[in-house]
Amino acid sequence: MTTQQIQQLDKQYLWHPFTHMSVWIDQEPLVITEGEGVFLIDSEGNRYVDGISSLWCNIHGHRVKEIDQAIRAQLDRIAHTTQLGLTNDCGGDFGTKAGRDRP
Repeated sequence: MTTQQIQQLDKQYLWHPFTHMSVWIDQEPLVITEGEGVFLIDSEGNRYVDGISSLWCNIHGHRVKEIDQAIRAQLDRIAHTTQLGLTNDCGGDFGTKAGRDRP
């Protein structure tokens, strides 16, 4: 997916905590795709110091089989990135699937 496609899916399906969504919709957010040491790397290859680090980890509990399997697969790419002012390449896909399962 291109950066623009990811941004569009994000705007269509996701809510970002502590974010004024009416302002967010008019912006082109960074799309984080990888992490390395203290850096986040966006879909265009730019690097940023991750000054927020693991905000809001583990809200679904420990040792949930399906989550653990997904985490193991995800760790090969990046451990965590926040939704505070950023998006990522998995968000739109997740939003599409989550929206499909709602009544």
